[in-house]
Amino acid sequence: MTAEFPGYPAWLGQGLLGTDFPWHLAQVRSFSPFLEQYSLHGSRWIGLFTDVAYGQSVTLVLDWNPASLPPSMRARLDSPHHWLFLLIRLEEVEQISLSGYEDLLPGVKLQRTIATAEYTALDGKQLFALQDRAEGTVAIIFSGAIALLALDESGDPVSLV
Repeated sequence: MTAEFPGYPAWLGQGLLGTDFPWHLAQVRSFSPFLEQYSLHGSRWIGLFTDVAYGQSVTLVLDWNPASLPPSMRARLDSPHHWLFLLIRLEEVEQISLSGYEDLLPGVKLQRTIATAEYTALDGKQLFALQDRAEGTVAIIFSGAIALLALDESGDPVSLV
């Protein structure tokens, strides 16, 4: 069984269904320093995937906007027009809330582009929220680890250092 996302590389859908992503190369760190160094503004949603069969994790997949990257990271890309995917895996997820994702216009599909990303930690709980330009919001409450994995258009890891 394969998952396909029209317009995106086949390996992306296959990795989401299997264990093909190199999570052992992901950075496990807090969102606060990550969001101070990197921006998600202008990145496009690909999807939000939950692992309810084997754990309480969720993986957010974004088509990361190269224009929002620091110059040092942009310089490492083969081309500023090539895709860069950011996968964010959150562990021990307790709640996922969605708002503003009803159809804005019947029959019209809208590509959701990130406007803001917010992170808060309080009393052992963490809240990560993304709001898109059409005011759709995803808010996730979790208490586990955060893994960040950047992949180029071939599926090869791109260092976040």
